[in-house]
Amino acid sequence: MHRGRRLRAWAVACATLALATAIAGCGDDGGTGPLDAGGGADSGSAGGDGGSGDAGASTDSGAATDAGAGSDAGLGADAGPRDAGATTDGGMCTDDSREDNDTIAVAMAGSPIYSLSGSTTLDSLVACPGDDDYYYGYSDCCSDAFGAELRWAPADGALELSIVDSAGTPIAVNVDETAPGNRRLLQTAPTMSTYFFARVHNPGSTPVAYTLVVYAFVFGP
Repeated sequence: MHRGRRLRAWAVACATLALATAIAGCGDDGGTGPLDAGGGADSGSAGGDGGSGDAGASTDSGAATDAGAGSDAGLGADAGPRDAGATTDGGMCTDDSREDNDTIAVAMAGSPIYSLSGSTTLDSLVACPGDDDYYYGYSDCCSDAFGAELRWAPADGALELSIVDSAGTPIAVNVDETAPGNRRLLQTAPTMSTYFFARVHNPGSTPVAYTLVVYAFVFGP
């Protein structure tokens, strides 16, 4: 009888041990599961951290949106338009490609403008505030006319046009036409070959973009 009790106690102990082992084993196998889940939670937590870090990275990328304050390179876009417009740069006037033609002497140092067709159109010009731009022209004797026509957007400001000789003295013209954003000065049927200068002046305080048509006809090269 004592032996039977011992056997039962031994069986219970074995069963208890087996159960404990199974639970521990489950804890291992399922422990990986929970640990994975826990690791998933950790990684979820890391995911949460990374999520928050990603959101943090998002915020960093939001700081990248502060590098979207790289739209402060969008400020570069502000610089973009200034340069692209080629009119102002931080309050300074950016001259056109024909500068420096602010004096008769400098303009005369280059070749005169003339054409077999009678006119030459110069685009993308800029008159800086208070500035003079001189364009040197030559016209053969007995052509139809010589002079210049100035075109600009009136909303940008005012411009002045005159036709002068090498001493800066105005040359008499018999066509003087004015309209908003347009001024044309011509001497028609000239009786002699003429060197002349078309002078564009900006009397205002802001740069003004303009186009100039120079009428200077020659009969041959």
